[in-house]
Amino acid sequence: MSLAGLCQSVLCCHVTSGQKADVVMLIGKQTTSITMAIGDDANLIKRVGLAGVEGGQTVQNADFALPQFSFLQRLLLVHRSWLYRRIAVFFQYKSNQTLFVTCAEYNREMLTYKPLTNSAVQERVKKILTK
Repeated sequence: MSLAGLCQSVLCCHVTSGQKADVVMLIGKQTTSITMAIGDDANLIKRVGLAGVEGGQTVQNADFALPQFSFLQRLLLVHRSWLYRRIAVFFQYKSNQTLFVTCAEYNREMLTYKPLTNSAVQERVKKILTK
């Protein structure tokens, strides 16, 4: 593991889907490096799939499908920024929605305000409001 941490990239050939997932998780937990698994056969589901000799199963089951390995740069640079933008817009939408609902509930409570029944409290409120 210490040797993998010193390398710029690590290639694991002829490993199963579970072994690739284990390598990605180990490197992700023990270092601050960004990891990604790429596969070209059908048992590597939920990863970046390369269309190859094995047929269309890889492309159909992968999260991202690439016809060539050279398109990986565009996937990492362009689509990553688009994904960041989508997440930011979604977060902003949910924040505004929460703020709107909170303000609506607050206004509803203020409009359905019932007068105070205690005369001493009413007098204190009148003094505060008239100052």
